[in-house]
Amino acid sequence: MRSKKLSLHKMIPNMITLTAMACGMTAIKFAIVNKWEEAVVAIVVAAFMDAFDGAAARLLKAQSKLGAELDSLSDFICFGVAPALVTFLWSTHDAGRLGWI
Repeated sequence: MRSKKLSLHKMIPNMITLTAMACGMTAIKFAIVNKWEEAVVAIVVAAFMDAFDGAAARLLKAQSKLGAELDSLSDFICFGVAPALVTFLWSTHDAGRLGWI
């Protein structure tokens, strides 16, 4: 059985998606060390990368099921987990016990 070779142009959208996911995880790291502005910037960069990966996939005709699943995972991390953790850590850091409310 021959293995399918993936060409570089088919992997470019997935690389962009992974870059966006790395930005989301970096935002979490920045929030843990109390660098709030950097955390927000990382989430904004992830948003731009998220918009760009879909456009690149359509332009290169490189849509795949794996790419769609990877994009969903990236969206969950970048726009679900990261903003929630940044907000939680910021509110509990600045407001103390009142931040729990």
